[in-house]
Formats: sequence, C-alpha cells, structure tokens
Amino acid sequence: MFTDYTDDLNGEFINQIENLNGYNEFDFYYIINAFGSVMSGHSEFFDCWIYESNDRWCVGFWINGNYLLNSRNLTKEDITIINSKVNFSQFKINGFHFAGDTEIIEQLAQINSDFSLEPFKERYYYNLNYLKLKSKFTNEVSAVSKEDVSEIAVLYQQYFHEEYNGVNDKDLQSMEDKIESLRLRKLIFKLTISNKIIGFCTIMSFLNQEPNMIGTIFIDTNHRMNGNGKHLLSYVTNKIYKSNNQILLMTTKESLASNKMVESVGFEKQYEHSDRLIKNYG
Repeated sequence: MFTDYTDDLNGEFINQIENLNGYNEFDFYYIINAFGSVMSGHSEFFDCWIYESNDRWCVGFWINGNYLLNSRNLTKEDITIINSKVNFSQFKINGFHFAGDTEIIEQLAQINSDFSLEPFKERYYYNLNYLKLKSKFTNEVSAVSKEDVSEIAVLYQQYFHEEYNGVNDKDLQSMEDKIESLRLRKLIFKLTISNKIIGFCTIMSFLNQEPNMIGTIFIDTNHRMNGNGKHLLSYVTNKIYKSNNQILLMTTKESLASNKMVESVGFEKQYEHSDRLIKNYG
C-alpha cells in the first residue's frame, strides 16, 4: 500500500503522483514546490511516501516545520493507517504545521484527542478557463518602475498586516527588496488613479515557462468598494491569459469579499486547502 521515497527521493515520486486517479497538478502546489526545494538543496526533508488502495490514495511529504498531505476518497480504515504512518507523537512542539486538503486534515484532527490542529491559513484554489469580466481599465494599469518601489512597498506592508492579522508584519526594506526583484522579472503591475498608486498585482509561474498564476492582489483600503480590485484582476488575468489556456490563483477562505471578487472575474473553485498548527499536545 505504501511506496516510500524517504531513502531515495527522485523524479519517480512525481511520476507516481501524476498517475494517481483524479490527479490535478494545482492541488499539489505545495508538495510539488517542496519537492523542488528539496531537490535543489534549499530544504531538508524527513519523510516522503505515497499510499494507494484501489482508487483511494494519500501523499505525505515532511519537510522543515511542515507535514504536507494530499488525499482522495479515503475510508476510515485508510485514515487509521495513515495516522499511524504520520505518527503524531513525533510532533509535540506547539507550532508545527500540518497542511493539505481540508478533508484529510479534519479527519486526522477528529481521530486524535491528545492534541489540536488549530487553523493558521485556510485557502481556496481557483482556476479560470474563461474570462467573464472585461476590465474597465485601459491605461491605468502598467508595469512597476524603479521609482515606484518605495510607494508600493508601503502598500505591500499593509497587505501583510491585513492578510495575517498583524502576526506576520514586514519591514520596509524587505518589502522594497521583494518588489525590486518582482519588477526586474516583470512580475508586478501597479494600478494608478489620479496620479496615485492605489494597488498592485503580482503574477507567477507554476509548472510553466510563462506566468500562469496570480500571486498577490491588493487595493488600498481607501479605494475599495468601487470595483478597482476586480478590474485590476481582470486586466492582469487577461494579459497573461493570452499565452495560457488556464490561469490559477489562491484566496483565503475567510475573505468573502476576495472570493466573490475572483468569482466575478471568472475563476472557479476547485480545491480546499488547510494549513493548521499542532497545539496543546498531551
């Protein structure tokens, strides 16, 4: 039932994932990125396995501070087997992350009574195959210039403060460095209204040579509620849609306004992802 790659992690791990029944590559976003980070020497890993039984499966990947999981169609018996494989007694330090499809994270939480898995970040994964909303912007959205970096850095700080409820704030210099890197790679756009930058949108690539994914989109709080966000998203999506037949993005589950916004542009929900912290062990 288990194929273990812990002692010999190689490309066959990805090949086996791709052959799983119902495989969707975007659902494996974090596991695929973690695999790449390990293989390039940027992350250390401790366990890696694939569980299969008929059309039921689960993938487990344990790297620094995170145990990543993805599953489909598991029974109660399967969950018991996987729970033993994970062996939660190894993770008694508060704050270790367990992340994966929401169903398996909740199932594992339910059958364990000596600790809790408390939400850190709950996400929806979306894809777009057809753009429903034509942007009202024509000349208002443009590439970020070097002169814009400091101004956008302040907006990026606001984004992190809002997105993580003040527990993941960033200093101005690190934000300027991040934006300069994005600018040089042509992965960030600004929205300018009345000669003032009021928002930005970043793009990225996932298993693709060209950008095919929306990264961060943010509008200054004083300029919301009038469609600026969805029209900025529509503009940037259309720009990269021309060279891709599918565009991807993630949202925070609790952000009802963001979810409504992306759906109005044409993005459709395909996956629920939970990132939770182990707390109160024993």
